[in-house]
Amino acid sequence: MAQFRWNLNKDTKLFFGVGPYVAFCLKNKFDSNPYYLEGSLPGMYEQYYDGFVYGKDAWGNDNLYLYDEARRFDWGVSSNIGIETHHWYAKLQYDLSLGKEGKNDVIGANYHTLTLSVGYKFGL
Repeated sequence: MAQFRWNLNKDTKLFFGVGPYVAFCLKNKFDSNPYYLEGSLPGMYEQYYDGFVYGKDAWGNDNLYLYDEARRFDWGVSSNIGIETHHWYAKLQYDLSLGKEGKNDVIGANYHTLTLSVGYKFGL
């Protein structure tokens, strides 16, 4: 990540960073209790897990396979802005995931993450 710093005064710095990120999932498990609703065709039911709809559409196509093999690798872009004074800092970071969510998914903006961090840097 490219980071740029500006001295505001003797003890305070403003910083900004931008760059790519990569992530790897060590373990992935869908763990939900589904509930069923009657589908669009008689005798067909749709399953709902955590906001995802699983089941068959009007043509009999099953979309469950899209999430059976979720990818373990993710990539995207990241940017942050923050302030540092003495050894303390506060940082606001935004991450945009661009990787495929599932095996048959398309590349696009999947997740947006906003993180606020406060920390102390030890002078070792």
